[in-house]
Amino acid sequence: SVHTIILLLVNMHYLRVKHHKRWRSDTPYISLLSLCAKTDEGKELALSFSQGSDLVEISSFVDKPCSLWSMFPLGFDSFEDDEDDGNSCKVISSSSYHLVNKKNNYGIAFVDGLLEFVKKPGNPFKLKILDESLFSDVARLIVPNMNLDGNSYLDVEDELPSAAMDRLETVASSQHITISIDKIVFTITHEVFDTGDVFPLVQNCINDIRVVTQIYPSKIRILSSFKVSGQYFDARKNMWEDLISPITSYVFLRFRFFNQDPVTRRSGTPLRFFFHLKQVDIFINELSVDTLLYLVGKLGLMGPYAVRNSAIFPNCCKIENNSRLALVCHFQNNGDAIVPGQQSTSVFLRNFVFDDNRTHDQSLVSISLFKEGAFSTAPINIPLHESGIFAWRTVASSLKDSRRFSGPFVVVKVSQNSVEGLSLSVQPLLRIYNKSDFPLELRFQRPQNENEEAAVVTVRSGDMVDESTGVLDAMNLSGGSKKALMSLALGNFMLSIRPEMSEHSNLSHATLFQWSEDITGEKAVRISGVIEKLNYNIRKAFSIDSMKSSFSSLSCPVSVDGQHVTDLYFLIHTLGRDVPLQPTNGTRVSGRSASVALQLQREIFIYPTVQVYNFLQTDIHVLLTDSKPGEYQRR
Repeated sequence: SVHTIILLLVNMHYLRVKHHKRWRSDTPYISLLSLCAKTDEGKELALSFSQGSDLVEISSFVDKPCSLWSMFPLGFDSFEDDEDDGNSCKVISSSSYHLVNKKNNYGIAFVDGLLEFVKKPGNPFKLKILDESLFSDVARLIVPNMNLDGNSYLDVEDELPSAAMDRLETVASSQHITISIDKIVFTITHEVFDTGDVFPLVQNCINDIRVVTQIYPSKIRILSSFKVSGQYFDARKNMWEDLISPITSYVFLRFRFFNQDPVTRRSGTPLRFFFHLKQVDIFINELSVDTLLYLVGKLGLMGPYAVRNSAIFPNCCKIENNSRLALVCHFQNNGDAIVPGQQSTSVFLRNFVFDDNRTHDQSLVSISLFKEGAFSTAPINIPLHESGIFAWRTVASSLKDSRRFSGPFVVVKVSQNSVEGLSLSVQPLLRIYNKSDFPLELRFQRPQNENEEAAVVTVRSGDMVDESTGVLDAMNLSGGSKKALMSLALGNFMLSIRPEMSEHSNLSHATLFQWSEDITGEKAVRISGVIEKLNYNIRKAFSIDSMKSSFSSLSCPVSVDGQHVTDLYFLIHTLGRDVPLQPTNGTRVSGRSASVALQLQREIFIYPTVQVYNFLQTDIHVLLTDSKPGEYQRR
């Protein structure tokens, strides 16, 4: 960098140049005298070398070798100029010099803002010759009791009188613009799924910005200093963490207009850029790496990479509504989320508490089911900080009148894993899927009341029916069909099926499909024995899922003209698990001493007995025939 020695140097402000001619020496020497300070004896102060110190200091020995300096012109190599022939050319600047001390034969340079002695040549300095009349009214500053022979520093805080300063700046200074900016922040955010919530990922801060623009007739200089830092967002702590510590940086940009040099008749290099930064500290941990990999993958720069979304978005909660009714979730200070039936969504919990030592009031969510224009259930409070699966019997109320009645069961599962993070799943107690290729009729009855009117529900191919819709729909019915559907919530039911073939015109009108055997529901069972309680507590402590899978078959007799012809079989796949029941007041009961009742949650899948899948690119022919036991046919 180039310094203007006439303006500011080692707190001495403006310097006066005094020429010296040594006896028997042709080398010209100068001394640099202060315009603003003198000793209490009235002696002038000059830049000087002090034995044992590497810093440029001040001394009153103006004519001694320690205060004498020789000036050597600055030579620029060929890169300073635009040349077509590529030959080197030396161009001497008329105003730039290196200063070398006569006593120690060392040059000087600015090191971290301090003027120090270095090996020759040191920094180049630009000298400007000013009219001495500018300083005619400058008062001399007297420095009392100063030991000029020691290694002490002279700190002059007083400045020139304002009138002299204005005159000096008019002549010596170029036009300049100073810009100071406190902070500029660039933040990269991510829109969380389809919720519209914006989640911060990383940010870059540029602060303590100072830009000085100097305007000359032949060039423009821009000098800037600033600090750059980078952070990533830790959602569990709800704060920014350092990724790159603040870096002190300097930028120098010079643009020269296309004016030819009067000596070489060549145009100088129009643009020069210099950038300097100090030590860079980068802090890497598992979370910061996951965040950066996720970011570059989303931006399409690299990847995508398999990262732990739960670490980056721990405050995101995935909500799954597996019932056919609409689900309303109310989060503390986070608003409401409405999830339609058989769909899922995600919400961003801004006040979710991860610290076990703090209260979890902000970690509660209240849920309720509703059918638009008909019924809604009373809210149930679910703690999100504790994983588990539980069942509640809801209380429903009519939206048309003030009726209140026992509603369906809801099974709520709260879980946290390393892939999806926090999830909340709301499920009905009973789900029946039709996986066959034709509609099925489902008949529900109460045990020991077979002569009572039954409830019949038609389920189309690929569709599903659950207990929650059945219980709420029962409020519009009466008699045995209403009681049969209401019994679904208690597990006190019998289910039989038969195909509905009215759409198949190739069948004879005399073909009749009768009801199949019954599938019997199970009521809640209270754990009473010591062994049963111990078994339940062990499963709960180790989060052992009690899911059970079983296969069975049902057959529907087929008759034509009143004669039994054959049986139509269905494969029944049942998934069931025991779920602990909670009180109907919407408050969860915890503790090993509390009485526990288990309710069976079931999913029933109805398949045809034979399914053939063709994964080839050509059509295949399948021949299916009956064979008696003991007979084998090769095909």
